Amino acid sequence: MVEEDISKINAERILVTASLEEPDQVPVSLLVVGDWCAWSYGVNERQAYFCPDTLLDAMLTARRKFHGLVSIKPDFSVVIEPSALGSKIRWPEDTTPWAIPFIETAEDVDRLEVPDPYRDGLMAASLEVYRYMKRRIQEMGLKINVEMPYGLRGPFTLGGMLAGLERLIQWLYRRPETAHLLLRKCTETVVTWGRTQREASGSSFPVFLADDYSGFLSPKLFKEFSLLYIQDVFKPFNHPLNTYHNDAQTSQLLQLLPETGMKIFHMGSPRTVSLRTAKKEIGDRVCLMGNVDPLKTLTFGTPEEVERQCREAIEEGAPSGGFILAPGGVVGRGMPAENVKILIEAAEKHGKYPLSALRT
Repeated sequence: MVEEDISKINAERILVTASLEEPDQVPVSLLVVGDWCAWSYGVNERQAYFCPDTLLDAMLTARRKFHGLVSIKPDFSVVIEPSALGSKIRWPEDTTPWAIPFIETAEDVDRLEVPDPYRDGLMAASLEVYRYMKRRIQEMGLKINVEMPYGLRGPFTLGGMLAGLERLIQWLYRRPETAHLLLRKCTETVVTWGRTQREASGSSFPVFLADDYSGFLSPKLFKEFSLLYIQDVFKPFNHPLNTYHNDAQTSQLLQLLPETGMKIFHMGSPRTVSLRTAKKEIGDRVCLMGNVDPLKTLTFGTPEEVERQCREAIEEGAPSGGFILAPGGVVGRGMPAENVKILIEAAEKHGKYPLSALRT
């Protein structure tokens, strides 16, 4: 079977699974990021991020390795929104970039302006790279869809990147009005960026909302300072595959997460949340995606350990449908391709429905 056929069939399985039904087989999702593509391709990350041809070649190589399950898209890691809002970016040659917090006072929050995606920071660069990649794919004669980044920061996470997580959490208690103003501006920024991506691509798309910082919140604080803003992000982008990603500690938030408006919950490793518990508590309300440990198992584990954890995840999450096998995080720098391939193969080996047919 050619890679495009595998990709298409897997996408069809994900659509069925996201509706909480059983496909013929448990689908797989791989969040293969630019730093893995660059590392695997043998170039440093900064070189790949700022040379569209290099990044495109690296992504196409990764796509061939993983049966077409790698998206082709601009990738500026997690710093697109912060850069457009005015944050300076720390960008080492051989690792992922990070935004340097610059919001220190209430006056800084007052001065913060929602960016123009066609002009400001890496938003504008992403749009340019998107157009370039589409043109190059057409010139190559490849029938591959080029995607916009589609990954949006959760408003609380974006606020923490701009102000520093410690300062933002202090404001939740001492200056809640300042925290809410910052979060409203972050929400407007994220929604504006999502709408611009939709305009550039000319089509509806699933939102992938990355919101790890909310894992530091109690249920009470999550309801007041995160939940409503997440809802405001998802509302304009109604799509059956809208995904909420949080690979931090989310055990305390499980009952609240379906209220975000997501369809799929991309959870972290078993060290941050129990898949068995999540299946029991919210598995009838949202599709679960995960949660093979990306570090301990997929990066440093043996092939036998990878297959064992994949099978355990399928046994815990797949009964009655509504489960996508995936790393509990990204496919990032240093993760052996062989272990990722074992995850893909495990879905076929252990995840065919009815699951009882495979049990002895």
